[in-house]
Amino acid sequence: MDYEQLKKTVKHSKYVPYDPTQRTFSCLTTTAHEGGLQPYQYTGWRDEARSWHETCYIHAGLNPHNTHRLKGPDSIKLLKDKLVNKIDNWPIGKGKHTIACNEQGLIMADGVIFRFGQDEFVGTEMAYLVYLAERDHYNVTFENLTEKQFNFQMAGPKSLEIIEKCTEDELRDIDFMWGKAIKIDQKDVFVVRLGMAGTLGYEIHGKAEDAVDIYRYILEKGEPLGLKQLGLPAYGMTHIEGGFAQNLLDFLEPWSEDQGFVEWMVKNKDGMAVFGNKEILSHMLSGSAGQEVSLRYRNPIELGWIKECDFNRDFIGKKVLLQELNDPKRVFVTLEWDPEDLTNVFREAFEPDSPLYGITDPNDFGSNLAMVMDKVVKDGEIIGYTGGRMFSSFYRQMISTCIIEIRFGQIGTEVYVVRGTEGTKQRLIKARVARHPYIHENRNEMINVHNL
Repeated sequence: MDYEQLKKTVKHSKYVPYDPTQRTFSCLTTTAHEGGLQPYQYTGWRDEARSWHETCYIHAGLNPHNTHRLKGPDSIKLLKDKLVNKIDNWPIGKGKHTIACNEQGLIMADGVIFRFGQDEFVGTEMAYLVYLAERDHYNVTFENLTEKQFNFQMAGPKSLEIIEKCTEDELRDIDFMWGKAIKIDQKDVFVVRLGMAGTLGYEIHGKAEDAVDIYRYILEKGEPLGLKQLGLPAYGMTHIEGGFAQNLLDFLEPWSEDQGFVEWMVKNKDGMAVFGNKEILSHMLSGSAGQEVSLRYRNPIELGWIKECDFNRDFIGKKVLLQELNDPKRVFVTLEWDPEDLTNVFREAFEPDSPLYGITDPNDFGSNLAMVMDKVVKDGEIIGYTGGRMFSSFYRQMISTCIIEIRFGQIGTEVYVVRGTEGTKQRLIKARVARHPYIHENRNEMINVHNL
């Protein structure tokens, strides 16, 4: 179905301008009716995936991004009771990567929350907190900003130069995970310094009704400096090279284990409720690891999020996570897949009935929104599971994230990925543990922008 047919039933995104030169459209949000259609890719995934290394990208595919404003006298108490993070002495204007766990120490929600006042916070992926606040009768209010705001992600070595050109102001006073209110094209925005690609990155938040005008303005100012628009395939690669674990790519949240939360999502018509239904969810899972949902659950220690946990106070899941901290079992790494083995897979494609095992796609995320997870083995023993996989056009490597037993987590360790969906023809592909995060130089959190 082409765009002319599709637009009769599904709207175009209200967050990006319509581009008549594009003919293939997709939607990253839960349903196309929520987020609308955006171009699947703009200049091709290979070109777009080099942008965060060489110039800069702009991405609008998360819109409408699940966002809430939390206010009320119990705001701090709610966050301290339900999150693993250090909440005391949280400065106004600063953001945190926040994590909520269940009693088993498994991640139930993670997102970024910024503090805007004594009892006022704005953050993403807060639906679980909204549910807990209602269930446990906290004296707080939540305003759903999902349809009221936009979020444009920008990253790459020229991101600061482009945004300063758009704001006509100095932004070098924004440190990592801090934000600043400013104007673009005389419209109010909030610029925050964070990003998933690992390179210098920012997000621009503003009113939804201003989204298209501001997007156009940023393109006008940024394209002479090499700004690229980012489509769905390339977006899925940012987290993999950046080394930041992503829900639905590297892990699943065990919502189906909390029936109360699932019922709350259904009652509130939350499109993410499908991820709380094990039967539906199992059909979205692929790879040699099979369709067992629980194999995809993770805790923050094994994902490398130890610094976010405040073990000086009580929080949900603390007992289990302390045990994990003292005796870690697994670690989050990057794998480089062996070029010779991959070449042989391509060669075998010319033989009768020989599958390509999906590796001709640029990544598993961009080709079909199924969550692909493969077994990782050594000497016939399962020692881990892959997460997001991609071909890096910048590094010229096929890489993937991987959760692996800690004894095999050293750089250079040789392992094998079992490629091929359970029940079909499978193949062993050699891989080795590589540096993690894969983008290891000029990381956003380490850059002194005053020297740029």
